Amino acid sequence: MGNVKKKPRDYKVGDKLYVVTENIDLFGNEDTTYREEEVSVIKINTNSIYVKSVGRSREEKFKLRGSFPISDGGSMLGFTEYLTDNPDLADKWRKQYQHNKEVNWKLNELFKKVKELSIKDKEYFLAKNKLED
Repeated sequence: MGNVKKKPRDYKVGDKLYVVTENIDLFGNEDTTYREEEVSVIKINTNSIYVKSVGRSREEKFKLRGSFPISDGGSMLGFTEYLTDNPDLADKWRKQYQHNKEVNWKLNELFKKVKELSIKDKEYFLAKNKLED
């Protein structure tokens, strides 16, 4: 049989999961960062799953949802934590963030060049590229 994906409520005390912390710079001066930490399930009930990382006294609570990743809802400081069973999620999101950043930079550079065109050249550009409304 194929690789069956476990749901959050299928985990038991002692199982290993991961918490990915997303740190968004609210002022736009720095890149969004992703940090991953291995955690153990310390308690689970019908509504929540509690996890704790090795060497820490603080436990974290996540509301049980249908599938991973589960968000903690975020904070006013730009931090959001996600509980996941994917040990590579932080890397995946980091790569996607960098890709999106590069695409946005290229589009911004293109937009700067288009702004410098004459009206006649802009009309020609639009006629050749048939942009949809």
